[in-house]
Amino acid sequence: MGLRSLRITNVRNIAEAVVHPGPNVNIILGENGSGKSSFLEAIYILARAESFRTRSVSEGIRFNEQELVVNGELQVSGDLDSRVGVRIRRGEKTIRIDGTESFSKARLIRLFPLQFISPMSYQVIEGSPRFRRHFMDWGVFHLEDDYRTEWKRFNRCLSQRNRLLKERSRPDLRAWDCEFVKYGTIVAGRRQDYIRKLIPYMQGIGQQILPGKELTVDYHHGWDPRDELDTALNTASARDLRFGFSHLGPHKGDLAVKVDGRSCKAYLSRGQIKLLVLVMILAQIKLLANERNIVASLLIDDFCAELDSRNSSILKNFLSDSGLQCFITAMDRNSLGTLCGINSTLFHVERGQVKPI
Repeated sequence: MGLRSLRITNVRNIAEAVVHPGPNVNIILGENGSGKSSFLEAIYILARAESFRTRSVSEGIRFNEQELVVNGELQVSGDLDSRVGVRIRRGEKTIRIDGTESFSKARLIRLFPLQFISPMSYQVIEGSPRFRRHFMDWGVFHLEDDYRTEWKRFNRCLSQRNRLLKERSRPDLRAWDCEFVKYGTIVAGRRQDYIRKLIPYMQGIGQQILPGKELTVDYHHGWDPRDELDTALNTASARDLRFGFSHLGPHKGDLAVKVDGRSCKAYLSRGQIKLLVLVMILAQIKLLANERNIVASLLIDDFCAELDSRNSSILKNFLSDSGLQCFITAMDRNSLGTLCGINSTLFHVERGQVKPI
């Protein structure tokens, strides 16, 4: 599985590019501002119909152009290919899958599962709980077909409940509490089951990338797990009404990741935190491959950022042997060492021009 061909039109400083990625390590070399990150952004747009750089994907349209377009050919399984395309105009987004317009971004995301590592990825560990909830939800979404529907129903309940709390509408609140408890329990349970499956993969990969470190992961439901959600909600109802929002539920869920029993923030360097985030994401990819026979692709922007030579070497060796299709940006090939091996495909980007090496 993976991306077999890619056509980029008007994505930032890339006016037009047609490339044929390799099935394993793809390395994108170039100076700062050359268009390396725009290359990765185009792949991200193709996979998710959104950007990792800006809230509005239309901000990625090349200056003085009306639209950006990214088309790709995916190897879905075996000899089965699928053609996908994303067209972005200001205020308009069009997704096409095998020649037919699709109104479901979820279908696109399932077809081309993609993970992304950037210099900002430390937020999965150091940032607010929403980054860790997003991490969990990506994994459950790709593993459980019904999860997106369940997650959307819970969030609708949460929105309605918070509106009624602000209005102090007690009679209507009781009806929504039942739905909130139903779907909140489902979402939290799905996440808990997923993390239980993920932990052995994290610990196994962690021993290769962070040797000698013991990883532990605790899942927090978003309420006291000794209580059922309906009991916890009843206990918190007076406070919810007083403040006008829901204090408990899976929207408050979180993960606590520790190394050798200690907080990662206090114990690990920024480079080690980057490796830990990579361990978490690689564990997700491996779990998905084993459970669903689906292999995700991986983007790594600015590979060498915050990694010393030792940690960089560990990561290079792991990715070289992983068999994953990954796309890695760097300033020059000397910094990548063994990654520039026989199984790698190299591209050079200069002033928005993408050329194979």
